[in-house]
Amino acid sequence: MPLRCCIGGGDGAIANARPGSLPDAFFFSVQTMASIGYGALYPQSLYANIVIVLEFFVGLLFIAMATGISFARFSVPTARILFSRYAVVAPVNQVPMLMFRTANRRRNRILEARLWVALVRDEATQAGEELRRFMILRWCDRKHPSSP
Repeated sequence: MPLRCCIGGGDGAIANARPGSLPDAFFFSVQTMASIGYGALYPQSLYANIVIVLEFFVGLLFIAMATGISFARFSVPTARILFSRYAVVAPVNQVPMLMFRTANRRRNRILEARLWVALVRDEATQAGEELRRFMILRWCDRKHPSSP
């Protein structure tokens, strides 16, 4: 009896549906959510119409969330940065500086780009062991001159 009440709100909520038929309730639900239109099965009670409205809002919310999540997942931009072939170490104000050029490989503008450079080198500890160290280098200019 409880399953029968949940499927179609009792007898007569969905026209032409067999009483307590799970397949009829399922196909009615698919017709509602897919906006196929009602063929032989259509709502004929207040309970069935309320269920349709609730199903529509929940289904629409689910579709909107799934669309947003998939769009956010697949629309992540990837950087296409071109680096100069050679880096140069030259004195600037009597301080040796590492200099290299970067360029955008795309035809769009790069806004608020963040770039960091890490120096990786092997060092010997006082115990005589080799240790690989990663050091993030400090920037002189944090903003590109052509940036707004």
